[in-house]
Amino acid sequence: MRLKKSMFFTLLFSLLIILCGCKKENEDFEILSYDYGVFLGASADDMDYMKQFKTIVIDAQYYTNDEINELKQNDNMVISYINVGAIENFRDYYNDYYDITLSNYENWEEERWVDVSQDKWKDFIINDLSTSILNKGVDGLFIDNLDVYYQYENDNIFNGITYIMRQLKKKTYISINGGDTYVYKYLEL
Repeated sequence: MRLKKSMFFTLLFSLLIILCGCKKENEDFEILSYDYGVFLGASADDMDYMKQFKTIVIDAQYYTNDEINELKQNDNMVISYINVGAIENFRDYYNDYYDITLSNYENWEEERWVDVSQDKWKDFIINDLSTSILNKGVDGLFIDNLDVYYQYENDNIFNGITYIMRQLKKKTYISINGGDTYVYKYLEL
């Protein structure tokens, strides 16, 4: 839940910067340039707006290779969201991994925590999901829900996350969204 609140506040902060940075002149908004924008839930219809950000975070599962290449014009960096510690019921692979979920994600009815220590999940994230996302041409991955370790603080979950993260790091640039309990423990190694 803390992670979702963090994501919410990041989006809210980004929106406030955008709204405060634009001024209305003759019914048109001045186009500004920003360093970083998170656009989860956005669609290809929003791409013109997203292009004003140097670093663009999207859920690449919902974009084509051509759309991602268009976002990368002007040396923009495009990073894709990937949910490592939980699974949402709107994903087409949800039923394939429901059997290794741990519990409901409090306050997010569409989401469940996943047992990241399961080989089935590790293989899916590392070899299938991340590969399909990276093959679309994104520059890196925005890793979400490492807070599964906060919810299930045990060696199996810690080791599962660590294995996944090390394998993803071999493939691309990674950025972690939250997951402070896991990160602090990892830094103690």
